[in-house]
Amino acid sequence: MLPEKRAHLTLMRAHNGQAPYNALDLGKMFDGSVYYMVICHSNHGDIPGKAKGSESWYSFGGKEHKTHDFSYIVAQGRSPAMNHSLIPGSIVHLTSKSHGKNLRIQRNGQVDGRGGKGEWATFRVQGRGPHVALHLANHAHQFLAIKNNSLTHGTGGKFCTLHVKSNPDGTVCLESLEHPSQHVGVRENGDAKEPHQTGTGQDGCYFVNFA
Repeated sequence: MLPEKRAHLTLMRAHNGQAPYNALDLGKMFDGSVYYMVICHSNHGDIPGKAKGSESWYSFGGKEHKTHDFSYIVAQGRSPAMNHSLIPGSIVHLTSKSHGKNLRIQRNGQVDGRGGKGEWATFRVQGRGPHVALHLANHAHQFLAIKNNSLTHGTGGKFCTLHVKSNPDGTVCLESLEHPSQHVGVRENGDAKEPHQTGTGQDGCYFVNFA
């Protein structure tokens, strides 16, 4: 019988406002944002607190204090089973099976499938438990999102969390966790497709290419 693989906790210094994979979180807030459990490095010492983005807060002397110097509490030695190629931390291009070019978020925030290999079509994978979120590698607060039945951009809240489905041909489909059955889709002409009309057919399939 194989021994059980147990997790242990370690600290990882905050960098660029992005939580590392397997960072312990406090769950979703009412607005869909996520706060993480951290150790704040302050003039009062190292004190447990919470963090969002590049800021953290802790309590001392009956007051709440803020600092940008903190470390995430990260579980090492365990990870959710993943059967897809969107590995947290990796930088990727998502090539539409339908159109043949890459998914992109344009400067104006609109999403389509006419991207090349530039900064607006290059995504970093953020792990969210067994799910993922995708933000532009050079623009950390520009996330792919499904909201109000539109394929759009977001800032990292609940509309940006995606469930990944793998297909036998090596492609993946991206389903909204907030709106099950709505998928990221691109039509044959490169236009974004309405998420509620997109399933796991060709318009909703992407090849993952590492940048």
